[in-house]
Amino acid sequence: MSADTADLQLISSLAPALLKTLLVGQTPLLPRNPAKICRPPTQVPVILGVGITFDVLAVLCFSIHVYTKPALSKNVKWDDLTCYLGYICSIVYLVGVAMGCINGAAIRHISDVYLDKTLAKSSL
Repeated sequence: MSADTADLQLISSLAPALLKTLLVGQTPLLPRNPAKICRPPTQVPVILGVGITFDVLAVLCFSIHVYTKPALSKNVKWDDLTCYLGYICSIVYLVGVAMGCINGAAIRHISDVYLDKTLAKSSL
């Protein structure tokens, strides 16, 4: 039995309530004062703010394209279909990033992440 298999069996045998209390990584200390714990800020608001802002701009541009293209040319070609597919994929990507940031361990410092968040489906 390898060390990885033993670690996975050990983690799977832990109670879910215990997983909420175990940190994934060690809390960093300030270099000049080792007794004081450094709590780095999370980047979740920045990532979500930028992503949502650019998605609103994308909705505006996409809606203009969807409205004007059929009105002007009266037909839809392959480049329009790739534009639609790309927009749908960008929405799916933004939803995945948002779920990882809000419910999972994405964009958080290792000292702020508990094992239950790391092993959750939203972190995958």
